[in-house]
Amino acid sequence: MLRDRTCRFPGCDHRLFLEGHHLQHWADGGETSLPNLALLCSLHHAYVHERGYRITQSATGALAFEDPQGRAVVPLPPRPAPPLLGWPAIRAAKPPRPPAADRIHRPVPLARRARR
Repeated sequence: MLRDRTCRFPGCDHRLFLEGHHLQHWADGGETSLPNLALLCSLHHAYVHERGYRITQSATGALAFEDPQGRAVVPLPPRPAPPLLGWPAIRAAKPPRPPAADRIHRPVPLARRARR
């Protein structure tokens, strides 16, 4: 967990429901050791075992992911931040009000008040 922190699938930043995936399957003689494991979220672990995605590890330990057709899986660019909406945007657009002590209240003379 300290090495991977999130799912290792490109572009995935899930931190929950992570599962250790054997890069060389234990049935094929792969050890259950840190160099032979990678954390994958449950969705991407299913991609590898049930949908034909492959993971290869280089001599430096970098992982490369391929889809079932052999094409490299690359991370998508990060989503743009949503625009500031609602009260935070309104408050940010308005100039700050002076403190209450600096505001002067001047009563309107009775003669100027509208009569009903």
